[in-house]
Amino acid sequence: MKSFEITQCPLVGTWKLDHAENYDCYLKELGANLAKRQLAKVTTNFQEEIQQIDSQTFMCTIWSPVITKRTTYKLDQEISENTLAGERVKSIMSWNGEKLHIQCTESRLPQYDVRYLEDEYMIHEYVVNNVPTKHFYVRVK
Repeated sequence: MKSFEITQCPLVGTWKLDHAENYDCYLKELGANLAKRQLAKVTTNFQEEIQQIDSQTFMCTIWSPVITKRTTYKLDQEISENTLAGERVKSIMSWNGEKLHIQCTESRLPQYDVRYLEDEYMIHEYVVNNVPTKHFYVRVK
């Protein structure tokens, strides 16, 4: 499905993690060992920044005290990137009905993520092998 150009994406901004659901199960499905899952559980000060470069290009940055990931996407164009778990994958970003989707086209396990607004939150939902986690972010700027 081809995305539409986005004049102003409502997700643009800096967001701080408020809480997450089902994160341990998601990490377990990814193959994270107990020590990594315990570290993830106590690392709660994640932030995300979404920048819109032009109507088709976005830069997404995720950072915490233990990891930083910055990726530039152009809508509907496949890129190679590393996941937060360190796996090299190919993925495509698309905009569909007020949601920003990233679908992995080549990865060890089927996975995708989607960002959207709900109430005062930006929800970042990750799904691997049909096991979801939702991260609830509040806008800081």
